Amino acid sequence: MSTALDTAHISALLHQLDPMRTGCAENPGMEDEYDHQAEAIAERVARGEDPRAATVAVFDFWFWEGCMTEGARAQALDAIVSALTAH
Repeated sequence: MSTALDTAHISALLHQLDPMRTGCAENPGMEDEYDHQAEAIAERVARGEDPRAATVAVFDFWFWEGCMTEGARAQALDAIVSALTAH
């Protein structure tokens, strides 16, 4: 898979899961809400970084340190990693 396809897949997954609860999944026109994070995750994974570490690092950068390991976001992290490792 190319990085562009990975990015689109990851962005769609993040939009659906909406781990940061931005409301994007319920609001039309917000399908690109996580495009920057998806691109960064795809690039890091393509370079060989572990999908979980890549996702955590990207969200730590864009939001706050540890944000993906708190509460319901930890479940979203598991779903993201499962999707990334399934391909």
